[in-house]
Amino acid sequence: MHELDAQASSSISHSEIKLVAFAEFITIDNNHFKRRKGTQKWVPVESIPLAVPRQLPGAGKFPDPTFVRSDFFTLYLLRQNQYPEEPLHWALIVTPTEEFACLRKESVSSFDNNLYCTYIFQVRGDAEGMKYEPERVFKPLSLLDYLHSTFEIGTIGYDDLKTVTQVAEREEPPRARNRREATENCQAWSIRVLEKLVDLELIKKEKSDMLRAMVEPL
Repeated sequence: MHELDAQASSSISHSEIKLVAFAEFITIDNNHFKRRKGTQKWVPVESIPLAVPRQLPGAGKFPDPTFVRSDFFTLYLLRQNQYPEEPLHWALIVTPTEEFACLRKESVSSFDNNLYCTYIFQVRGDAEGMKYEPERVFKPLSLLDYLHSTFEIGTIGYDDLKTVTQVAEREEPPRARNRREATENCQAWSIRVLEKLVDLELIKKEKSDMLRAMVEPL
């Protein structure tokens, strides 16, 4: 994929641009481009559907000291559109912080594949019996399906990613005998996970409280 030429760039409508954190994204003819907010040059975004193991990379030497930075990843709340009149779907996202995401090479190791990807922590299903359904995808946050909005929660490191994974895996999905008795959905589950991360001092309580105030009624 080539860079966006000046003529194509000048014809872009501002309404077509998606803003995520400090990056802007645009899709033209099924090709995806990004640029740092406030800059002019658009560069291609590659989506690489590589097969990788489910587990996170084990202990050992890091191939690059960048990986051990405490701000290598950013934790987000993702809100996605659902059917009309249904509340938004919530999920927690961990993805490389924008300035590090651009360091990915065309050919990378399986270790790198576990770092340069987007982790999705979520529950899905009917309110009576939701299931934990995590995902790992090789596309930036702005290109996830049914995107409504995102909220940056904070930056975390490699070991923190493992902690987030463990907390999400252990958090019980919402359940009820029937829909009438259901009191929680994916939004409440996301808040419960965030509150556990507050207890572990991975994120600030103010962020969790702010997002709790955004929970929609069932």
